Amino acid sequence: MQFTLTPFRTILKTGIAENTPLASRIIDEIWRKFNVRVVYFEVQDSTKLIIPPKTSIEKLIKSNKIEFVQEAILTLNIHSIKSNLPADMESLKKELQDFFFNFLSDNGVSFDYKRLYVPDEMRYYGWYNTRKSDWDTTKIIPTKPTTLKREFTDIEKIDTLALWHYMSDTLKKANNCEIAKYYGAQVYITFRKGVSTYIAIIPKVIIRDMNRSAFAKEFAAYMTSVLKPLDVWDIVSPKTMTPIVTTWDALTPEERFCILRN
Repeated sequence: MQFTLTPFRTILKTGIAENTPLASRIIDEIWRKFNVRVVYFEVQDSTKLIIPPKTSIEKLIKSNKIEFVQEAILTLNIHSIKSNLPADMESLKKELQDFFFNFLSDNGVSFDYKRLYVPDEMRYYGWYNTRKSDWDTTKIIPTKPTTLKREFTDIEKIDTLALWHYMSDTLKKANNCEIAKYYGAQVYITFRKGVSTYIAIIPKVIIRDMNRSAFAKEFAAYMTSVLKPLDVWDIVSPKTMTPIVTTWDALTPEERFCILRN
């Protein structure tokens, strides 16, 4: 079922999503009831074979205890800066989940719950590393009617995702800015509390005599001027552009891995 008509990358770049009339109604109601600004959302619905832990498909077939579950995973992409988010995000997820699925039910909307094949099932059918056109469907375990349903909800902050794209796409400019070159800094992107953050690695012989605060302030001002014209989510500011200023030796192995991977 399609709720949003605009491709994701277009939404990320323009800040505008064209939603279906039903999706627009849901988004308006969420804003009115919860003060959460949803930009767009999507639902992945499927019917899956239940394979309990330490049980094989062969054992299930022999026992004739084959069961299926209908799953629906709701992902809400929100503009977090324009939303009133509580400290307890799990409670909000539960409230939004209940509202969403009740709204659909009250309006007579249901999902197709297309059959999804879990990895163990695909191995059993011999489908791994084969084209879908070559699949032998004669072995497929027939889907049985099920009353077991599971619903999940996730909240993604599209503005913080946009920030990562802004910073990643202009990382070369960050390394070429005058203050970074003057101090021999190598600029990377890392994550702090789930938000993209610049990290400026300074040589040890230089960092001990430099004013880190002045460096961070000048760097943040420059990158704000670079990225603000691209910013459709109001996420770029001197605060979000302020780097961590440190040396390579001061990083943990996990931090080094993270910045090199990004």
